[in-house]
Amino acid sequence: MITLTHGTLEAFNAGCTSKLNCPNHWAGEPTCKQIDLRYRSDYQFRKQIDAGMTPAQILEAERAAGAEAKAAAIVAKNAAVLARRAQATAAQRAALKAAA
Repeated sequence: MITLTHGTLEAFNAGCTSKLNCPNHWAGEPTCKQIDLRYRSDYQFRKQIDAGMTPAQILEAERAAGAEAKAAAIVAKNAAVLARRAQATAAQRAALKAAA
């Protein structure tokens, strides 16, 4: 008996073509059908699969990149807030110095 890893093109090509019948659907992971659709519609994804990466490796790399981008956005936002506070403080000091 052949054991298939669901969420792969191999499982889709072997007959796991229904979203509801794929065990990954109930586990909250990409189904075989979703991986096949992405393979046919996303050139970068197709190149990575053809180069030997598994869908799980690609999705993990995308999650990591998303987390890094989110962290960078938070750092940028905090830097902007600190810059505005510094400007406001400088303006307040200048106003107090002018009033004295």
